[in-house]
Amino acid sequence: MPGSRGCLTCLQRHLKCDRDSPECQRCQTSGRRCIPAPVGRAFSKAFRHGQNPSLRGEERSKFGGNSLKFPSDQTWLPTSSHISFQDESAPTAAMYHVDISDNGSCSAKLDLRGLQHGKTPSESPIPDPKLTASTRTKVPKLEDYREATLLRYFKRVLGPWLDGSDHGGHFAVSVVELATSCQLLLYACLALSARHLSNTSNSMPVELAEDYHERCIAILLPTLTHEDFRTSLDTLLAATVILRLFEQISSQTPLNDSQSHLLAGSVFITSQIDCAISGGLAEASFWAFLIQDVQFALAYQIKMRLPLDALERKLRHRWQDHGQLTEQDWVRKAMFLLAKTVDYCYGHGETSFGVDYDATEDLEREILTWDEECPENFRPLYSLAADLSTGKPFPTLYYTSTEHALGTQYTSLSKALIHQYRQHVNIEDSGSMSSEEAISENLGIVFGIGLSAEDVIPTRIMACHTLCACSSKVCEPLAQRELLGLLRRTELENGWSWSSILQRLSDEWNADRIVD
Repeated sequence: MPGSRGCLTCLQRHLKCDRDSPECQRCQTSGRRCIPAPVGRAFSKAFRHGQNPSLRGEERSKFGGNSLKFPSDQTWLPTSSHISFQDESAPTAAMYHVDISDNGSCSAKLDLRGLQHGKTPSESPIPDPKLTASTRTKVPKLEDYREATLLRYFKRVLGPWLDGSDHGGHFAVSVVELATSCQLLLYACLALSARHLSNTSNSMPVELAEDYHERCIAILLPTLTHEDFRTSLDTLLAATVILRLFEQISSQTPLNDSQSHLLAGSVFITSQIDCAISGGLAEASFWAFLIQDVQFALAYQIKMRLPLDALERKLRHRWQDHGQLTEQDWVRKAMFLLAKTVDYCYGHGETSFGVDYDATEDLEREILTWDEECPENFRPLYSLAADLSTGKPFPTLYYTSTEHALGTQYTSLSKALIHQYRQHVNIEDSGSMSSEEAISENLGIVFGIGLSAEDVIPTRIMACHTLCACSSKVCEPLAQRELLGLLRRTELENGWSWSSILQRLSDEWNADRIVD
């Protein structure tokens, strides 16, 4: 490399340059651009725009402008006969490269010339991705420690409850990310987390949960009156689902369930049926809300609030278009079949002309078709039959995923409810098994799944709601004792109050005769 000073890049870094051409060894090693020093060593002085003597004149030119007028008192210095002007553009540009010491961990560059051509900093080459601690430091999304802790708790514990049939993890992932910039979702998550911690460990005061809930409602109500609320329907639905779960775990008895968010959610979905097939967070929220509607209907043995006929038309078209269904599709088909069965058995089974036998047969056929055509993956990983002689009133059933366990629970409960309805309206069973035997077998599967994997909270909660609707079909004292224990553990460990149900069932089953 010509010249005695080496390259300008090494000069800027105060390093000795080996003057190799066209690129010195130090620049090659560090990944920096090697900027040659100017040729020639004649006497030179640096000249920069802005050092213009015309700036002292009465009529100042614009900074950097070229005015040839000099003031009368200008001092002139003697000059050499040979003058060269040094272009310092290259060394100035070199100053904008990230300059890390030799033992540093980054040589990433921010080239301002790239920005002049419309490129973003992210488009600049990054030879070494390692960053120093100071470079990595970012402004946190949440500055309040308690809020961050509660939101993290929602992500780890409560989000997966709502994602039971959704392998996309929309509540545990998407909602948590959105909550950092959306106060409606943030306060909904904080209220639910604080309430759950209050119920399970008493580590948060109830007043804190109520305060977060009130803040959320204060944001939610004005949003509903805004004419453009449809643009954020996914956010509204997700917040409503979270607030409904808050409502569920806050109700000490069924009579205390205000159902406010259950009613709000049904209104949103009824007015926006397409949310069931819209994809993303809105669709995930629809399915989470559907199971909440099922849970309430089972607890009170009443019909569903959602317009299932209109929803079914949308869903059938969607599933037909899919061709080959995914496992998530199969779970959601099972969930919708359960919703239809609950709605039919508790509300639509009887008409003014009597029992609709054809509708009963059609619904039963749909359930059996799901059972026969679902993928092999829905088979249990392991199963062990119930054995009263060994103190096991319910089968042991392990599954490889929560989706498989829930899909089986939903269809088994649908079968039990259909057989229970047949008994209620005196329809003879056409199968080889009596209605009583079929009910016992299918309820055993529902309860067995809930008891076998108690770390999978959605299956445990579904088993508890099934007990609310079908407790009269549990006659074996050992089974009764096992299910009362499930209710107690779910209340203690999962913060879902079953005290009133426990008291009712203990009275019904004559708890004094149940062996402790």
